[in-house]
Amino acid sequence: MALEYYGTVESVLLYTGVKPADFGLTSTTGGDTAEQKLNSLITGWLREATDIIDRMIGGSYLTSDNVPPGLHNIAVRIVANMCAQAILRRETPVIRIGEFAVRMTDDTIITPAIMRDLSRYTKRIPLRSFVPNLQED
Repeated sequence: MALEYYGTVESVLLYTGVKPADFGLTSTTGGDTAEQKLNSLITGWLREATDIIDRMIGGSYLTSDNVPPGLHNIAVRIVANMCAQAILRRETPVIRIGEFAVRMTDDTIITPAIMRDLSRYTKRIPLRSFVPNLQED
């Protein structure tokens, strides 16, 4: 079965320890449980992280049967950063510096460490595909 995204909801939950209450999610009568809503939120973020990863490395490993385990880890870390930011923004939308200076919370989800790790998975197009055929017919 082909994967839809890197990482798993379970991995994100174990890595972060987030709970539905951290995002203000509650069960609805006759609807989804708080846990289902959290799983759906994280699934969406994993899809977004996968898109970011694929664009940064210049291709997708999802089309192959051999997805490097490190990409799953990177996706989980990106989503963990998204979780942390969402929780932080809910609790403190601005950071007060001294008496007067106010700054919004940082929205960086791709850290230097993640960038370094992503560089190891860059998809390279073989040089042959760029070499023109100079033979005369």
